[in-house]
Amino acid sequence: MKKAHYILSFVLLIVLGNASFSQVYKKQDKKFRHWQSAQHFKTKYRYWMIGVSAGTMNYKGDLNPKPNLFSMDVKQTRWNLGAEISWRYGPRVTYRTSFSVGRIEGSDEISADPYGDVYSEGARYTRNLSFKNDIYEFKADIIYDYFENRKSMRRRVAWSPYGAIGVALFYSNPKAEYQGRTYALRELGTEGQLLEGGSVYSAFQVAIPFAVGIRYKLNSVFDISFEFGARFTLTDYLDDVSGLYADKTKLGNSDNIAVLLSDRSIEKPVHPHISSQVGGNQWTDDDGYSYTTSYGAGEQRGNAKGNDWYFVTGFHLTYIFHPKTYAGRYKG
Repeated sequence: MKKAHYILSFVLLIVLGNASFSQVYKKQDKKFRHWQSAQHFKTKYRYWMIGVSAGTMNYKGDLNPKPNLFSMDVKQTRWNLGAEISWRYGPRVTYRTSFSVGRIEGSDEISADPYGDVYSEGARYTRNLSFKNDIYEFKADIIYDYFENRKSMRRRVAWSPYGAIGVALFYSNPKAEYQGRTYALRELGTEGQLLEGGSVYSAFQVAIPFAVGIRYKLNSVFDISFEFGARFTLTDYLDDVSGLYADKTKLGNSDNIAVLLSDRSIEKPVHPHISSQVGGNQWTDDDGYSYTTSYGAGEQRGNAKGNDWYFVTGFHLTYIFHPKTYAGRYKG
C-alpha cells in the first residue's frame, strides 16, 4: 500500500509538472510566434526607386603610388555623374544597379615632389608621364542598412548609415596630350605590347566596388545620400603604365607618336635636385638624330605588382515609387 502511494504521488507530480510546463511553453511559444511575425517583412512594403548622382572621382595607381590606399591627389580630382534604379527588398537590404560616367587624371609633374626622395619622388617627376581617362561604369551592388525598417515606405527610418558591395564592368581608354593634340594610349602599345605579335590590354575591365554612406529621408518620397565608394580594378592600365620601358628603336622613329609618348622624360631637362641620380641615356633614331633620355629600354616604367584603383564620392538623390502602384491593396 505504501508502495502504491509513492507511485501515485510520482505520477501526480509528473502530470502537474507537465501541465505547468505546457502553460509556460505555450506562453513562450506565443511570444516567439509574435516576434517571428514581427520579423517578417511583408512583400507589400517592398518598393522601387530611381535616382541620380553627382560627385567627384579620384585615381590611385602608378602615377600616384602613395603607401596609404586612400591617399588621393586632391589636385587631380575630377567629375562624375550617374543614374540608378533600386529595389527595396527587405528591412535592411536594397538591390541597386547604376550607370555612371566620370573622369580620372594623373600627372607625375603635379603629384611628384622633385625635392623628395630621388629614387621615388624625383624619379617620377623626371618620368613626366600623364593621362586622363573617361570611365564608363555599369555596376550592380547590394546595400545593407545599419538601421532596419519593417514598416511602409512612408514610415521608413529618418536616416541610416549603410554599406554596399557588388561587381562592376567599366570601359577604360587612357589618353594623353602632346603638342595640343590628344592621343589614345592603349592602341599605341607604349610599353611594347604590339611588338612580336603581341596585343594591347582590353578596354573593358572588371572592378569590385564597395562603399559606405549615410542616407537621409527628405520627405515621404525623396531620400538623399552621401556616399564614398572605392573600386578595386582587375587591371594595372588605368593610366597606361605598368611594366618596363620598351626599346624605342623597335617602337618606331623619332616622329612616331608611340615613341614620343612612351618616354616623356625627353621633353624637359632633368631637375637639378636629381640630375646626379638619373639621366644620361642616349637614343639615336633611324635618321641619325640623338636624344638624351632619363630611361633606357628595360628600365622600370611602372609597378606591375599592384592593380589600379579609382574612387567615387558624391550625393545620391532617389525618388521612391509608391507601392500602391504595384499592389492595389496597399494602405500605406
